Amino acid sequence: MAIWAPTTYGAGWAGGGGGGQQPLIVVDSLDEARARVSGVDEVRTDEYEVTFLIRGGSGGVRSATFVLLPENAGELHILGPLAELSVRGSGTVVVPGQPQGTVLGPELFIRAANVRVDGPALEFARRPDGRVSGGSAEPSVVIEATSSLQLPHAASQLPVDGELEFRVPSTIKLSYPWVAFRAELVEDENPDQKVIRFLNKLMNLTRSHGHTGERGVYIKKFEGRQPFLPAEFNKAIQVLVEENVVRRDGYMVFLRDEWEAHRYSGKALKGQRQLHEVWNIWAPVAKLIEQRIAG
Repeated sequence: MAIWAPTTYGAGWAGGGGGGQQPLIVVDSLDEARARVSGVDEVRTDEYEVTFLIRGGSGGVRSATFVLLPENAGELHILGPLAELSVRGSGTVVVPGQPQGTVLGPELFIRAANVRVDGPALEFARRPDGRVSGGSAEPSVVIEATSSLQLPHAASQLPVDGELEFRVPSTIKLSYPWVAFRAELVEDENPDQKVIRFLNKLMNLTRSHGHTGERGVYIKKFEGRQPFLPAEFNKAIQVLVEENVVRRDGYMVFLRDEWEAHRYSGKALKGQRQLHEVWNIWAPVAKLIEQRIAG
């Protein structure tokens, strides 16, 4: 199974696992796409959602999402470029290595039970505009693994502070130099805790995107990095729209200006406004989301 797309790094097939390479989806009318993804031999009942951003010649950006439904047991191989890409699944994701080092980012998110990144070393690309996440924003590269995480033992270039997180449970140990980028993966949350994490991600991910006015985030990027399942996520977003917390515009969702005044640190960073300081404002919204999802 393969997805083919033209990219700024050159067009080509994304394949793996042996045998002939047949296209699942062919994309031939996009000015720029930033990923080639190969799904090879996953468990039959599993599925992987893959989202990548597409930049048009006029400067516009939109997202494209594919759900991969593999036929056989095995792995999902991401051949790259590994930029502006989100992948979610409950199986295994493999990033094949490159002889000179495997480059991750910018804007890469992977979540799976098992994640393996091959190659002699890792390198981390910076965003084209030179912007960094900073302490209050979501890192540029995030990898979440619930069962195992295998990484190269070296880095040809480490990212700047705040640009990388490996989110794993306490049972997974990371070695140097990756232990410095380890973060605890939160699992099996109560409904109210999921709502809070959903709102935290809204705070972390919405940003100006180089323009003045309301801060926004691509809907699919938001969906990929928050705790709810797709149907629950849509219900939560609908509550935010109904309560005039956010507005939807095409592929993006924007935090309205009047709610910008109640922004807090989604990472609970010291020296920044905390959720408990504005909980009287956010509590009614959180309750409505919890009720809507509960049905």
